[in-house]
Amino acid sequence: MTWTARVNALNTKVLATFGESVTLTQGATSTSLTAVIRKAAEPLLIEGAVTFSEHHYLAHCRIADLATEPAMGDTLTAADGAVYSLDQPPSHEDGLYRLILRRTA
Repeated sequence: MTWTARVNALNTKVLATFGESVTLTQGATSTSLTAVIRKAAEPLLIEGAVTFSEHHYLAHCRIADLATEPAMGDTLTAADGAVYSLDQPPSHEDGLYRLILRRTA
């Protein structure tokens, strides 16, 4: 089994265990997937300044679950109805997108 296949299998298990069903809306396209969403508890780079912000959330989802990379302004809707907007360009971490979000509803 390749490194990529092992990381993908591990990410799938982690998301199945700790994640929740969400819908990512990219323009006119909506995709249902599993993501882990949590309140930011680490420093974030926002507008060129390092800050801790209680208004930001982090989400992790598998890169393989999306046809195109998320972009700023895309929305993520959680199963509980919470709506988040992608506030920064996504970063990539071992087969996952790391999304910095701002809760909008």
